[in-house]
Amino acid sequence: MKRLTYKELLFIITVSFAAVFAGCSDMADKHKEWLVDGERVYIGKIDSLKVFSGDERVRLRFWASDPRAKSVRFYWVPENDSVIYPLTHTAATDSFELELGRGTEKPIGEGNYTLLVTAIDNNGHYSLPFEKMMNVYGDRFRASLTNRAINSMTYAAGVLTLNFSGPVNDRELGIELFFTDNSDVQHATRLTLADLETPVFELADFNPAKGLSYRTFFLPVPQAIDTFVTATAAVPIEINVALNKPVTFSDQLNASFPGTNAVDGNYADASRWVSTASGTHWLEVDLGAEYAVERVRITNGASGNYSNNAYVLAAFTIQAWQNGAWVEALSESDNKVSDYKKTLDTPVTTSKLRFETTTQTRIFEFEAYTTIR
Repeated sequence: MKRLTYKELLFIITVSFAAVFAGCSDMADKHKEWLVDGERVYIGKIDSLKVFSGDERVRLRFWASDPRAKSVRFYWVPENDSVIYPLTHTAATDSFELELGRGTEKPIGEGNYTLLVTAIDNNGHYSLPFEKMMNVYGDRFRASLTNRAINSMTYAAGVLTLNFSGPVNDRELGIELFFTDNSDVQHATRLTLADLETPVFELADFNPAKGLSYRTFFLPVPQAIDTFVTATAAVPIEINVALNKPVTFSDQLNASFPGTNAVDGNYADASRWVSTASGTHWLEVDLGAEYAVERVRITNGASGNYSNNAYVLAAFTIQAWQNGAWVEALSESDNKVSDYKKTLDTPVTTSKLRFETTTQTRIFEFEAYTTIR
């Protein structure tokens, strides 16, 4: 084995040191730009930011476990606006809340935003920023809402029955009904989704003359801080204004079949108005107030049947009391059905109605309908 001379060994060591020095110099050059301002210090980011959307406002809830954090900067785009929220720590588990938008000094419009969040200490150090999506709702969302539909509605025997459709969408919370009872007390009744699982709802104490309206509630997202509601909509209610009203009448077959039976809401044979066989027969109904009568129905027959056309009132007239005189509202000369239904060409506004015929009557019910809007 060859032994290195002193000069050879010295040369190898010199070359090795030069190579190491050159490598370190290159590495220093690479990091030089990062060391110009000295070592950069980052503090901890805020923890677990939660965003609660609202009506032209938003609530931010967060935690800041790093005690060095003395404030938090929230910056949002596309509005390119920001706010700095000071922190006052009392415990490591402190939570903080900040609201932006309606009711605060920092307005924010309806829209979708990217929120950039940075914690800051008192020495100018800050955390690495992080992003959070933020949604704000308002009039555009409100304008997209529609009332839950009412499939059908009936008012009979003093009870209003409403048959609602299903929920408008998965954001719906329920509806609110506005009505007046028979003691003239106004009500606002809230029906939740649970209340509407059975879609049929009945109002037993309801004054139809005062009308009914309703509106539907929505929550844009499950944790939203504001509920949105549709405009209140009036519900047209068709009511029989002749029901149980005072009557006068020309005649009756006997005491069991008076004219009052024609407006009692009872369709049984024993509760008909049956006139004598001949002569002119008339029935006057005092409605008690003026109504715009739009439709009439007259059911005539026997044996509990008013749909077999066995007992037809072929010719009759209906008159309305207007300006102190009877005015013809409807005239039939060739009727062929025992369950007669007619919508007037023009609603007649009146407080009294008069039915007249020369055919013997076997009337189950004389009905006059108006729509309360």
